[in-house]
Amino acid sequence: TDPNLARSMADAACFGGMVGCGETYFPAFALAVGLSETAAGLVASIPLLVGGVIQLISPRAIHWIGGFRRWIVAGASLQALAFLPLAMAAWNETLTLSMLLLIASVYWAAGLSTGPAWNTWIEQIVPSARRARFFSKRSGLQQASTFAALLIAGLVLHWTSTNGIALIGFTTLFGAAGLLRLLSAVFLHKTRET
Repeated sequence: TDPNLARSMADAACFGGMVGCGETYFPAFALAVGLSETAAGLVASIPLLVGGVIQLISPRAIHWIGGFRRWIVAGASLQALAFLPLAMAAWNETLTLSMLLLIASVYWAAGLSTGPAWNTWIEQIVPSARRARFFSKRSGLQQASTFAALLIAGLVLHWTSTNGIALIGFTTLFGAAGLLRLLSAVFLHKTRET
């Protein structure tokens, strides 16, 4: 088995887990920390817009940073780090809307700006004869990981909110999401172009 493909599968599992217990819960966290429903809506939309705009600079940034892999690993690492202030805010039970928008914007900018680079880079790594089957299996694994993480995160939040410690639940989830994305970045870093 090709070690690069195995690393990419591990990256998919970690990434899916991060999505399921991390980014999915940004709007819910806004409500839990005491922000309004309007604020939760803004957190679900404005950072995505910022991330989409930042995508436009990624071709120059890839050239400046020295290649696809470096850019992708940097973006994944920045996404992982974005969960740290969220976990700290949940632990301290305080966060302003402007700070949450800033953190979520950094998160989405780091993720969306690496998407096109990842698509190009992974095509250089996966042999053309194996692409259809590989990407089918990889997508299935990522979606299964996302679904499993969503279920677990939902149970964690249900239990912690029932016991009056919902923000400790968010601290746990954001910590886990950051760790999963960091592991994903490690697998991406170890992947080498053939």
